[in-house]
Amino acid sequence: MAEFTVNPTRFDPYKSHMFRVKWDGVYVAGLSKMSPLKRSTAPVTHRVGGDPSHVRKSPGLTTYDAVTLERGVTHDPAFEAWANKVSTLEQPGISLKDFRKDLIVDVFNEAGQKVISYKLFRCWVSEYQALPALDAAGRAFPLLVLIVSGGHSELILMGGHGIYRRLGATLDDAAGEAFDKVARLLGLSYPGGPAIQRAAQDGDPRAFDFPRALTNHSEHRFDFSFSGLKTAVLRQVRELDPEHLPVADLAASFQAAVVDVLLSKTADAAREFRVGRVCICGGVAANRNLRTAAAERLPVPVSVPPFFLCTDNGAMIGAAAHYRLLKDGPTALNFDVEPNLPLQMAASPRQ
Repeated sequence: MAEFTVNPTRFDPYKSHMFRVKWDGVYVAGLSKMSPLKRSTAPVTHRVGGDPSHVRKSPGLTTYDAVTLERGVTHDPAFEAWANKVSTLEQPGISLKDFRKDLIVDVFNEAGQKVISYKLFRCWVSEYQALPALDAAGRAFPLLVLIVSGGHSELILMGGHGIYRRLGATLDDAAGEAFDKVARLLGLSYPGGPAIQRAAQDGDPRAFDFPRALTNHSEHRFDFSFSGLKTAVLRQVRELDPEHLPVADLAASFQAAVVDVLLSKTADAAREFRVGRVCICGGVAANRNLRTAAAERLPVPVSVPPFFLCTDNGAMIGAAAHYRLLKDGPTALNFDVEPNLPLQMAASPRQ
């Protein structure tokens, strides 16, 4: 695993992970998935006084299942060295204290607040995988990109790096813009995406039947429209008692409608163009319902950035620039800055 310096005073490299591993009072890893903490006690069968008609069971040996930490990242060299530690017979006098470590796994909610901690005593690493399986010969293209942010809602077909075809886009409000406007209608904070997501946790996504625009529209098969959805929420709010507004149900129903439209059109495009993968990016890609539903509903594998990169425009531009440099070489120093450059103009000239 490549090592690089992290400035902890500038940002927390693990803040986007719901599970964070700590030892010696310092966070050393962030995780997105952890297996159950499971303890099992085997029953022991015996007879009372040798009487075969009275069989009883008592607790026997207690065992603890291995804990699997997945989809994580570490920037701590000591933690990685511990994970890579190997015991061999050629090491006389090796002590188990070098392998065993007391860990704390802190669990955080979506607001970034620690809700519970688990202590794992005398742990050692029985299996360590630094990287997932890689396949350099695998088919990367064509792939489908769903861009969802405050200013964009687009479906882009990529034939390669710098080879783009816009399949559809929003005809009015972008998805992120709709989240902001509906959050304001419901009296929630800005930005609207995280606020609606938090409110929707306690709501019923089926409470209100909000419209799914353009889902059966052949002329705009891959286009989006969220203006009518926003208006539908507004009308519903006006019909309800403002003193007892069911904010959670309204937020959950609105969120469900947005996710449904985004994924139904993305799945349709993925099948139509027989892509091998869907990539989702932009600020709305941080929405947990969208991420979970995408993995369940889309017909091909899905790639979504970590939460902390979903709104990092610098990382997006840097990644695009990297592949552009590999394909076309450096740009002349006399180029001009054009922030509103159309996608077709930004495409590689050497297609």
